[in-house]
Amino acid sequence: MDENNNVVGAQPRDVTVRQRLWGRGAYTLLLDSTGTALYVTRRSPHKDVYPGLLDVVTSGVVTAGETYEQTARRELAEELGVCDGVSVALHMPAAFAFVWQDAWCRVHGQAFTARCVGANTALSFADKEVTAGQWLPLHELEQRAANTPADFTPVGLYVLAAWRQRRVALQRAGSSIGRTRRCRAVRSAAHG
Repeated sequence: MDENNNVVGAQPRDVTVRQRLWGRGAYTLLLDSTGTALYVTRRSPHKDVYPGLLDVVTSGVVTAGETYEQTARRELAEELGVCDGVSVALHMPAAFAFVWQDAWCRVHGQAFTARCVGANTALSFADKEVTAGQWLPLHELEQRAANTPADFTPVGLYVLAAWRQRRVALQRAGSSIGRTRRCRAVRSAAHG
C-alpha cells in the first residue's frame, strides 16, 4: 500500500511491521448480545505490535488477495474461536474507514462490529495472540480507558471512540427524524 491506499506491492506481515510500511487492517468491536458490553482482550507479551496491552478490537492485517471483510471474519475465528453464523453476527458493510499512524504501524483500516448471538458464547485463544479476555460494560470500559489509556492499544481506543461518535450521531439523527415526522403528523391533523 501507499499513503493513499493504492496497492503498490505485497510484503510479508513481519516486513511491513518492521519497516513500518503502509498496510491494510480490519478491526472488529465484539459486542455482547445486548450491545451493552464489549469483549476486551489482553494481547500476548510476545506480539510485535502493542505487546501485552489491552485491546478493544480483534484486528489483523489484510493479506494479498483478501478483502477487509474476509480479514475481519478470519481474525475473529483465529483470535477468539468464533465463526459468523455460529456464535457471532458480523455486521457488514464496515462501520467506517480510517487511517492510523503511530510508532508501531501505518494502516488504512476498516472497522466492523460483531455481536454475539448467544449469552454463553465460548471464546478461546487458540493462536496464542491473546492471553485473556473479558466482557466489560461500555460505561465501565470508557471509564477505565479514560483513567488508564496507556493500558490499551491506541488504535483500539481510536476505533472505539470513532464508533461511539458515529453511534451517537445516528441516534441524534434518528430522534430528529422522529420529531420531524411527529411535527408533520400534528400539522397534518391540525389542517385536516
